Amino acid sequence: MTPVRWAIVVFWFVVIVMIIKSCHDAEEQRKQDALLHPQADRFTFTEPSAPPAPAPAPAPEARVEQISFSTKPSTPTPGSFTCFVTLRNTGSKKAQNIQIRVRPYRGTPYGDPDYGHQNLRPLSETDPLSQYGSWIGFPDLDPGQSSTQSVVFLDHPNATPGTNPTPEIIFGTVKTP
Repeated sequence: MTPVRWAIVVFWFVVIVMIIKSCHDAEEQRKQDALLHPQADRFTFTEPSAPPAPAPAPAPEARVEQISFSTKPSTPTPGSFTCFVTLRNTGSKKAQNIQIRVRPYRGTPYGDPDYGHQNLRPLSETDPLSQYGSWIGFPDLDPGQSSTQSVVFLDHPNATPGTNPTPEIIFGTVKTP
């Protein structure tokens, strides 16, 4: 055999010996760790310190909440979109004169990611596009009742409609005699 072949054989022999030694050392270390830190044979679970809290009682007055908000693009015509808002009365009395302000661009990302120097950023509360919105009237809602209404807005370039976060809802409670 030539000296180059001997060098190659010795190189691979050293590599194989190093791999075997590494595996042996790792196995010995695992055995040593197992002796120092044995696995528990039994597991105990403690009971919760308190029972779960009961469901909150209905509000003594009317309480109207937005439970759903969705948008449908290009409706009723291209260049516009429709927002669908669902409200529910979670209180114990009838709600009347219900109105909600829909602001579809409030807090949404604004910008064009394909346009290099204009990165996406959330719209601030003071931005005119964030203030763009409309009030929608709802029929009176009995306790537990819900209703869905819709409103149409024009599309705005570089902005996508959001979810109407922190909705502004105005309503009154029917007074019982």
